[in-house]
Amino acid sequence: MKLTRFLIVVIIVLAALMVQVWPYSFTWRQKMTVIVDTPAGEVSGSSVTEVNWVEHLIYTVGLNWRFKLRGEAVVVEVAPGKYLFALMKAGVNHEYMGTLATSIIFEEKHGYPYDFKVVGKDVFEEVEDRIGLAAGVMEVPVREYPILISFDDLNNPKSVRNPAPDALAEVFGPGVSLKRITLEITDEPVTTGRVAQLLPCLTRNEQCIPEDNSRVYADPLRFTDNNFFVRGS
Repeated sequence: MKLTRFLIVVIIVLAALMVQVWPYSFTWRQKMTVIVDTPAGEVSGSSVTEVNWVEHLIYTVGLNWRFKLRGEAVVVEVAPGKYLFALMKAGVNHEYMGTLATSIIFEEKHGYPYDFKVVGKDVFEEVEDRIGLAAGVMEVPVREYPILISFDDLNNPKSVRNPAPDALAEVFGPGVSLKRITLEITDEPVTTGRVAQLLPCLTRNEQCIPEDNSRVYADPLRFTDNNFFVRGS
């Protein structure tokens, strides 16, 4: 009997320790919406991505979190047959979609932006549980906008363009401007299929943005992999 009680106590203690040291994991879905003004009226496109962050059990260098993303870029048909893609990346931030909501919340709380990425248990909990700002539609600050891409010819990766957020008219014509981008935590299913349907480069296993090492490191037309158009399964 004493041995049984001792074993029960040991199991309870070990279980408590496991709870304390077991890595945290957070998952949420988020809908990004891109709204564009055109001479024919307002047009928009949305995409739902799924974000997952898992803490490393043993501390390592860097963020100490492992990041996964599933989904695809936002597509807006600005004019018949003319599309704007908002990629799942901003600048050189490969975890952009995983830190966008947390960065927006941080800036709202503190009144100033964090330099790069906001990563951590408390803010992940806030997003996953839809607390505070994460409970509604969040306005994406201009400085947090994703990479914007268009193609003069969808069948030709070399026709890729990277318009500035305030210069869509240079690509799509007079009267076209980016109105706003929003982000919302949601239960909607992950968006799939539309980007691959539009871009033959994805089905041909060809780089949609051809590598160009002559460009500066931060230039998305230097090298941005296809997994920022479509990611996960």
